[in-house]
Amino acid sequence: NDGCQELRRDKLAFFSDDLKKDAPMSQKFILDIMAHLKEKMGGRLKTIILVSDGCAAQFKAKLPFLYLSHTEAGAGSHEVTVERVYFGSRHGKNDCDWSGGAIKRVVRRDLASGSVCVRNAREMFTHCVKTLTLDSAAISECQHKTRQFAFLDEEVDRRVKSSSIATVPGSRKLHHVRALEPCVLATRQLSCFCSFCRDGLFGECSSVAYAGQWEVVKIKYTGPDLSAPAPAPALASTLLSDSKSDPDEEAPALPVLSESSSCTDDS
Repeated sequence: NDGCQELRRDKLAFFSDDLKKDAPMSQKFILDIMAHLKEKMGGRLKTIILVSDGCAAQFKAKLPFLYLSHTEAGAGSHEVTVERVYFGSRHGKNDCDWSGGAIKRVVRRDLASGSVCVRNAREMFTHCVKTLTLDSAAISECQHKTRQFAFLDEEVDRRVKSSSIATVPGSRKLHHVRALEPCVLATRQLSCFCSFCRDGLFGECSSVAYAGQWEVVKIKYTGPDLSAPAPAPALASTLLSDSKSDPDEEAPALPVLSESSSCTDDS
């Protein structure tokens, strides 16, 4: 319902045979999600805030910072501002952890009952689509929770080498980072969500004495070009009700994601 003002939670679960949980894999998923949101929301999408823990291998290091600086171009738009907010150390649990745990719990239960055999990511993806989705066409009322599944069937682009990027000074102390342009970030020590910051008026932040001043950081990068925009992903939306769907009911087949191209730098 386009007129609904209630908070909406869209949960996307990605499956892949790629076992490397690294920054390129995370960036691939982020770009696909952003392109999907842009396709669904169009001009209504103005700001994207990525909230994550401070894991250096995936989110808080020189390679994730480089990816973040290119994220707007990778999503095919410079009209959408992109920020990343980090939890404090040892406080990394978020909605996605609960959602992923719920999916794995359902699969473990079905494995224990002997009703299914799951030997790889593809079979788990197929089983989750069949048992955890409902046909959105059968639901008429406004839905505030959705869950979507997608399978990444291509190799992740890992051309960027760590040796081609200089470390961002004091990166472990940063908890709020904004993309300005390729290889340029705005950083500060703590995050803030006052009315000014939510509206993008960062210079008028009411908590600057606590959160700190914004500093512009230039990332030194000598690697391959990352400027090509990522293509729109082939994600299918599936609505979930609070009750579990009939496991024997045939669910709509979801398309396989195609690999997105990487984005690039002008330095």
